[in-house]
This record gives sequence, structure tokens and C-alpha cells, in this order.
Amino acid sequence: MNRILWILSFVVLAFFVTSCGDRDSAESIGESIDRGIESAKEALSDAADEVSSAFDDATEEAGDTMDSATEEASEAMDNAMEEADQTMEEVGDALEDAGDEIEDAGDDIEEKAQSSGGY
Repeated sequence: MNRILWILSFVVLAFFVTSCGDRDSAESIGESIDRGIESAKEALSDAADEVSSAFDDATEEAGDTMDSATEEASEAMDNAMEEADQTMEEVGDALEDAGDEIEDAGDDIEEKAQSSGGY
């Protein structure tokens, strides 16, 4: 926005200087206007290039951030799945141990029942 104001100020100043000069020919005024317009075009083109470059940089940075976040989320999910798998193995082992203990307790009860005369 400051660039546009600068350009417009330059064009107005160019008109002012041209109108105050000793040359009154339409050709010199036209040349001044052409130079002012060319300067304005160049400044606007430079500003557009800067905006485009900034947009490209922001887009690339956003893409990199999304890629990084995706990788982190994937790693977190993998870790969670590994932990869940480990926990399931531990629960399975605990259930197997509990089943063995119940079976042993049943065998003990059966042995005691037989040794006490069948009651």
C-alpha cells in the first residue's frame, strides 16, 4: 500500500514539475506522463512479484508443517499400537497364568476330596 502511495505521489509530482517547467510542448508533457506510467508499472510489477514470492514461501512452509505433523501423528499412532499390542500380550499372559492357577486349584481340591474319603 505504501508503494502505491509513493507511486501516485511520484506521478503527481512529475505532473507538477512538468507543468511548472519552461517547456510547454505537449510532447514533453506526454513523455513525462509515459515515464511516470512506466515507473508505476514497474513498481506494481515488483510489488506483485513480492506478493507472489511471499505466497509461495507461505504455501511451501505450510506444506512442510503439514508433512511434519503427519509424520509425528503417524509415529504417535505406531507407538500407541505397539504399546497396545504389548499390553494385550501382557493381559493374555496374565489370563493364561490365572487359568493355570485355577486349574491347579481345581486339581488340589480334587486331590483333597479324594484323600478325605470322597466327600
